Amino acid sequence: MIASGGARQRVERFISSGWLAFVATLVVHGAYTRGRAVIGTDTKLYIDLADDLSRGDLRHVFSPDGLLWSKLIYIALLAFTRRISSEHWALIMLAVNVFCSGAAAAILSRFVFRATRSLAACIAVPLYYLTIIDIAYWVPWVLTDMLYLLTSLLPFVVIGRALIGEPLRHHRLMLTLACLACATSRPPGVIVALMAVFAEIVFVPSAETGRGVRKGLLAALAACAVIAVCARTYIIAQPSRWHLRWLRPRIDLIAGIERKGEVFFSRPDLRHAPPRTLLDYAGLEAERFVRIFQFSSVNFSAKHLVVNWIVFGSMYAFGIYAVADAFRRRDPRRRALVWTTLFWIFISVLFLTVTLMDGEWRYRVPLLPQFIALAAFGIAAARSRGGVSATPGPA
Repeated sequence: MIASGGARQRVERFISSGWLAFVATLVVHGAYTRGRAVIGTDTKLYIDLADDLSRGDLRHVFSPDGLLWSKLIYIALLAFTRRISSEHWALIMLAVNVFCSGAAAAILSRFVFRATRSLAACIAVPLYYLTIIDIAYWVPWVLTDMLYLLTSLLPFVVIGRALIGEPLRHHRLMLTLACLACATSRPPGVIVALMAVFAEIVFVPSAETGRGVRKGLLAALAACAVIAVCARTYIIAQPSRWHLRWLRPRIDLIAGIERKGEVFFSRPDLRHAPPRTLLDYAGLEAERFVRIFQFSSVNFSAKHLVVNWIVFGSMYAFGIYAVADAFRRRDPRRRALVWTTLFWIFISVLFLTVTLMDGEWRYRVPLLPQFIALAAFGIAAARSRGGVSATPGPA
């Protein structure tokens, strides 16, 4: 019995520490790639920038005409792997992708257990993570997706640890490093870093920020969001209203695509009649916002649709339950954690709504850890309400 109890504790520790999620992801996503790296259309640009970086030429990376500096970590990794092996660099980058995916799953699983003390919620993380086809699809591509999936998760976890009363040692330093990592992995990482700073001020308990200040900041953020959406619609409807050279090529590109009635670039199945009024353009944005949460498509196979209905359907249901439970309970930490997760999702989706995307399935991927976390909170709450106590695992 003692040996059996000890074995059970070791298994629970293996799960709650994130090792189960890490090992399972390495195996599943590694097998999914079949050892074949996929070269994307943007990979050639990254190779050129990596070779420039290896020669000490930083002009193109830090050019004011683009945001290539926001992919510095990826470019540096690519330069390093090409220096290691000019022949097998793509396979090395493939291994990096699999590792980043495994690390993201492990960090998320470990955080969920710390937040809920529920072994069921902890197990749900790799189950969801490994059955979401959106994530697995991008693992073989020699692009920024898996690196950014990992780095964009870090600020959320650092903030989350503070919310549950278990802040990392040197919390502010770790948050700064996490923000720098995601901001130099992909352009949207700058938005994630700003979200993290805002969440640190508004949601993390602190004597420095009173309740009135927090409410004022939330109201200001809501006002800024409305103004930004209105200004974006006004300019895209007629790009000549933008008089600056900065971002003008990007604005012209987006305007040309939306002028055709396209909700997402390269998605002809979602094309509408060309917009004529500001309300028509606003309608395209509103539809794009909603469709970012969509998980079915006429382009999916029957098997893909069945998997998505099961995975996303249950994930959304448990997420809604987590929100309802957070407001029923008088637990300020749980409520703050759920509020922060919702804030993270909403602002990220809003940002995606006002930018140009070649398809919602790719650019939604960095948001999926927050979707999974919210569902896991719901699972923990449901088990707690059902009379099943959380497993008191190791801290």
